[in-house]
Amino acid sequence: MPQFHVVLDTNIYRKSPKRTDLAFLALERLAKAGLLHLHLPYVVEREFQTQQVTQYKKEVDAAVGGLESLIKKGVGPAQLATVEGMLNTLKGTAPALLSDVEQALPNWVVGIGGSRHAITEAQATLAMEAYFLGSAPLKAPKVRDDIPDSFIFQMIADLAKKHTPLVVKLQ
Repeated sequence: MPQFHVVLDTNIYRKSPKRTDLAFLALERLAKAGLLHLHLPYVVEREFQTQQVTQYKKEVDAAVGGLESLIKKGVGPAQLATVEGMLNTLKGTAPALLSDVEQALPNWVVGIGGSRHAITEAQATLAMEAYFLGSAPLKAPKVRDDIPDSFIFQMIADLAKKHTPLVVKLQ
């Protein structure tokens, strides 16, 4: 039985998207040793995934655009086939690359023995009530930017009822 249960906010994952810094390596080692259990709320997972996919897609699109530009500008005949091959390979590989990027975090969490958590109906109701009323964790009613935080808060509240101690890292 793990001694600690840990929830990390999206910005923690964003600081080390590949999770190769010392803090993540230590977390992974502790999780694999059974000393802690990492919990991944749905909203954190999806926020991180969509941010990563957007960044990678931007880079892929830039690379495709660069190769297309070279072809339009008139790459020499000796290199044209190579550049066209690179372009076709990149276009063909892009969907799998973006899928890999999207699945990297949940696969890592499950791989170290962590848990992914879907949003429950009760959490959704409480999160939306907080949105309408401006109650914790929100500061004012109907601030749309705070909706994801409200869902994360409800997941953490549920986890805190089941797991002690629960460690939450927000920044």
